[in-house]
Amino acid sequence: MKYLLTMTIAALFSLSIVAQADDLSERKIVMKSLNDYLKILNAQKSDFNADIVTKQATNVLAAFEKSQNLFKEKGTGETRALDTIWTDKAGFSKALSNSIQAAQNLKSIGENNQQNMYADGFAQLGQSCGSCHRNYRARR
Repeated sequence: MKYLLTMTIAALFSLSIVAQADDLSERKIVMKSLNDYLKILNAQKSDFNADIVTKQATNVLAAFEKSQNLFKEKGTGETRALDTIWTDKAGFSKALSNSIQAAQNLKSIGENNQQNMYADGFAQLGQSCGSCHRNYRARR
């Protein structure tokens, strides 16, 4: 009986570690994808295409929304995520909400073909990303 209990506890602990590693891997994939989307959006400053802006802003928005569920636990492994994500959950949640709002704004700019508003909308998105990174991500 003790053996069975020990093995059950060990299995549950192992599943917890795997789940944390999966969240960390998923976070890295999402953040890398965000970087790729932002590179495409950056190019739109000089060569605006409303369809591309709409598509990439939609991708950014989906990535931010997915991120809301990827920072439940720090996990183990190499990460630049600072402990302040978990010690200042309200601040982190607000920063992520600001990024979601900026992405929604950029998507709207694309949907409405508002090239004249694009530079400001993209700058707003960049500022929201920078604000989050300053407080919640370690420098290299």
